Amino acid sequence: AKTSFSFAGSSFQIPDYDDVEAFIDKLVREHLLVSDPFVREVLRGHSQEMSLRTVRRRFLFATGLTHKRLAQIERAHQATALLEQGTSLLDVAYQAGYADQAHMTRALKRFIGYTPHSDCTSRERVKICRNSSISTQA
Repeated sequence: AKTSFSFAGSSFQIPDYDDVEAFIDKLVREHLLVSDPFVREVLRGHSQEMSLRTVRRRFLFATGLTHKRLAQIERAHQATALLEQGTSLLDVAYQAGYADQAHMTRALKRFIGYTPHSDCTSRERVKICRNSSISTQA
């Protein structure tokens, strides 16, 4: 499998979940990633004096994602952080705003790349399972 790629004359390692923030920082340092102040304000919850359609277009242009999709990703990251703190699955689903545990599980698989249960059976991410309500056999 390919582990690196070239972009704008620089070589980058393909990031995984644990080092994606370092990857983003490198893109920012090399001025390959810029932000749209409008998008930042919308993400902070400040309303903009623009039509909903304009907001959607600006978001899509700046991020490649819709505002709704970005919110779903943020919710999945919030759920992951709660799981890493040892919060039970049911409580995580409720606190992160999912309709139920099944919806949360599907979202984590889609956006983070693993389900809470598969995460507990992985030796690499055992910290998430500490104090969790999931029981697994090693």
